[in-house]
Formats: sequence, C-alpha cells, structure tokens
Amino acid sequence: MDTIYTDRDQCEDFRVKYFGPGTLVVAADTLLRSKDYDAAHTSFLRSLGQRTLVLSRTEQDPIGPGWWMVQEVL
Repeated sequence: MDTIYTDRDQCEDFRVKYFGPGTLVVAADTLLRSKDYDAAHTSFLRSLGQRTLVLSRTEQDPIGPGWWMVQEVL
C-alpha cells in the first residue's frame, strides 16, 4: 500500500493537519486502533504490527486531504 488515509478526527488526535503538507510518524497498530478502516487498510496495517510508519504529504503529491504517502516503515 502506497497511501494511508486519516480522517479529520484522527488528524486532530495525532496533531497533524488534514489539509496541506505535513509528516505523521505513528505505529501501525496505533493507527489501526484509531479508526474502522476498510479491508485493504486493515490488512496492510495488521501486517505491520507495532512497526512505525513515516507518512508524509507535500503540495506536489497527487493525493487529497487526509491522504498520506508511505515514506518508510521502521
């Protein structure tokens, strides 16, 4: 999976912007517990367990608000 979605409530909880550029560093299991994800997101996040995701979004990324590019899995 190349992108992950976070809704407005998650962005508020994780103290990141829903719109515009940003970076979110969060454990996969924490992200999974924060929202009822669809099957694709759930499967991906479960497979990572407690590993940390580094997610980012720039002005140039072809993704919408709340979407993050997966940069790295630690």
